[in-house]
Amino acid sequence: MNDKPEVEAAARHVPAEWHPEIELKLSASPGVLAALVNVPPLVFASGSNKPSRQLESTYFDTRDRALRKAGITLRVRHVGGTYTQTIKIKDPVHGAHARLERDDPVDGPRPRPALLHDAFGQDLSWIGDDDLKPLFTSRIERRAMMLTTGSAEQASQIEIAFDRGVVTAGRKSEPVCEMELELEDGSVADLYDLALTLHRLQTLVIEVRSKSQRGFTLAEGMAPSWHKSTPLDLTPKTTLDQAIGQVMSQCFDHWMSNQAAAFDGSDREGVHQMRISLRRLRAAFDFFEPWLPEGQTAWFRGEVKWLGKQLGTARDLDVLGADTLAPVMQARPCDKALIRLDGLVTRRGAAAYARLARALASPRYTGLVLTLGQWIAARGWKHRDREAMAHSLTQAVRVALDSAHGQVQESGRDFESLTMAQRHGLRLDVKRLRYAMQFVGSAYGGSAAYLKALSDLQDALGAANDAVQAEAQLDTCIRYSATGKERRRLGRAGGIVTGWWLAQGPRQEQEARECWQRYFALEPFWRNKPPKLRVVKKKTSKP
Repeated sequence: MNDKPEVEAAARHVPAEWHPEIELKLSASPGVLAALVNVPPLVFASGSNKPSRQLESTYFDTRDRALRKAGITLRVRHVGGTYTQTIKIKDPVHGAHARLERDDPVDGPRPRPALLHDAFGQDLSWIGDDDLKPLFTSRIERRAMMLTTGSAEQASQIEIAFDRGVVTAGRKSEPVCEMELELEDGSVADLYDLALTLHRLQTLVIEVRSKSQRGFTLAEGMAPSWHKSTPLDLTPKTTLDQAIGQVMSQCFDHWMSNQAAAFDGSDREGVHQMRISLRRLRAAFDFFEPWLPEGQTAWFRGEVKWLGKQLGTARDLDVLGADTLAPVMQARPCDKALIRLDGLVTRRGAAAYARLARALASPRYTGLVLTLGQWIAARGWKHRDREAMAHSLTQAVRVALDSAHGQVQESGRDFESLTMAQRHGLRLDVKRLRYAMQFVGSAYGGSAAYLKALSDLQDALGAANDAVQAEAQLDTCIRYSATGKERRRLGRAGGIVTGWWLAQGPRQEQEARECWQRYFALEPFWRNKPPKLRVVKKKTSKP
């Protein structure tokens, strides 16, 4: 085997012969899926009477998972005596439910490395015939049909596939019972419309994991991975309409990429990242509100707030246990009361994760995801003011940035004398401004120092806030989970934790002051020159 070059960039160069695979996966019981076949609109779909097919797909990678690290999935599928090698990578254009794929016929069940070389050039040229090992297999019975939907002028072709079977890795297996809606031609908005129609007929659950992701989880025993948001790359030529579309899509993709990790709950960062994605989405609604149709996002805000509450409860208990309690227990490892308190927090955290899992599997959640996905795909904001939407982003949002910046400056006035409640309000203003910078800062350039100062200030204010909130959270845990003598013991432990963190106050205060001073000294980078201040005198009525 040749020395392995870096393969992380393999998926960045997309040859023209690749094609997008845009699909939604919806899982349900066999009875629910069987019922959908016999009701409109699927009862009118072509191919309803075609026989089902048996699909056997084996997935391959190197021993050190070089393909997976590069974001590449490789399989060989056997259908009716023929073999097809498929390579899949992330689609950077079409969003959360899309991938790019390339299909090539092969002679047998083994993949051909030469086709990888052809697809990615020198990045993967070191992979030979003996380097690719089978990892897991999916055996699926598929019944498929085609449906024409949408308007007569712009009809969409969607393949509906009903899949039942199993993914197997060694002695481990996971059943599959789902419906795939794949857009063959037309509008992504029509794909979401069809999914919403079917969800109203029968309760369906959003399935974000591909069969390959489920197979890797089985083969490696690893929890679903979590993901941070990807940076936006806007330019001075980006229009307001384009910016809104990219920002909303990025927030939605960030959300969807962490659903599996949040549902699994093994890694607490999954819940954290999903919660951040919802906060960013709410911040995007706020920032772009002047250009969105009046009242259009009210329902989204309410539903996102509901979901954020489910995530917030689990996240707060994660922080309480891992960030607040853990350092104190490390300092006092033999304190039995602290150990019992930690067990109580752990149990309440497990209950919060169970409630979150039920929420993510609920019809309400599925309806929210599909409705928001449809709104973004259809660019539901575009009918507000077409002329304004065509304006340059940098010109359109300058006033909004000035307003958000001014709010932070006002909230932080006389920083040293602010109460904890006022500092919490300042932290929220800082967070909103930071999200706005992440959304549009790249269109101006030179935003790195400003973003760094905001991030440091938010972290410093957050550390102090967590210490203050710890007392209230511990009190709630103890009050609702213990009685009598046990409550007194746990109360003593809670007092130790609270006192330990209050002792960190002077250090946190000094850090917060320094962060505020660094931020306050920065000039807003989006201004060509400081604007002249205009004093508006309020009218007073005569007595």
